Amino acid sequence: MSDIPNITSVVNSATELLDDIRGGAITRMKAQHEQALDNFGDEKAQKLSEFNNQKTSALNDLANRANAVIESVESHLAESQDQQTHMRLTKNQALIPSPDGSFPLHWTKGHIKAAKIIETVESGTPVNERSHTAREFLSAINCDVQYFAGRFHIWELEINPHRVNSGGQQLESYFLYQSVRYSSAITMAAVVKHISGVIPSRFFCEELQANAPAKLCGVNIGIGSTRNSYLNTTSQVHGQHVPLSETTVIQIALPAVVTGNVDIKQGAWGQFPFIGEQAYD
Repeated sequence: MSDIPNITSVVNSATELLDDIRGGAITRMKAQHEQALDNFGDEKAQKLSEFNNQKTSALNDLANRANAVIESVESHLAESQDQQTHMRLTKNQALIPSPDGSFPLHWTKGHIKAAKIIETVESGTPVNERSHTAREFLSAINCDVQYFAGRFHIWELEINPHRVNSGGQQLESYFLYQSVRYSSAITMAAVVKHISGVIPSRFFCEELQANAPAKLCGVNIGIGSTRNSYLNTTSQVHGQHVPLSETTVIQIALPAVVTGNVDIKQGAWGQFPFIGEQAYD
């Protein structure tokens, strides 16, 4: 009977030892689990970083390819515009006068009160021997040089501020026009300088500025599905509310309508070839 306490003591010691062993195993398992989590977190961060780097690289590559395509298209469009063939649809771009000298041939006056030639610009004249007006008009089309396509006239036009219709209504006046047929995109432009009065608008006088140097004014006009079209080159003076005595005065040279789109903002204008007489067949 005296051995029972000893056995009990051994059992208790064994139980405590087993609990210590189990605790150690749990601790080790916990440590291993935490290490596994740490390793997973590091691996996840690395994979995420690799993914972001690959994504950034792919997006940069795509952006570079897109920019290259855009640059190529823009270059092609710019070259195509400069390389278009422009044929003139209107007559007498040089504004050669009628036999009596009163107005340019083939152009209709509209509501012009008076017209006169103020300058004949000749090719071959040394630049420093030209008048200020001649050089100003040539500079507007990047042509202030000694030799160019050929002589042309600068006209000064005095335009009535308005007209009255059959019903007595005052309407805008229009001036210096021809009727043209067109079946493709066209450009209508002229070199114009405002001298006084209401500033004209539309077509040959598009974006004309008061008291500014002569500039190339005009519009690019597209074409839709209707190819059997025509228009009148009617610039206008919206001066219904000014006295008839307050006329508009402008100077103008090289007006024309040509096929295709001409870069007006770059002053890309000149004396264009005429495609021939209007057909009536």
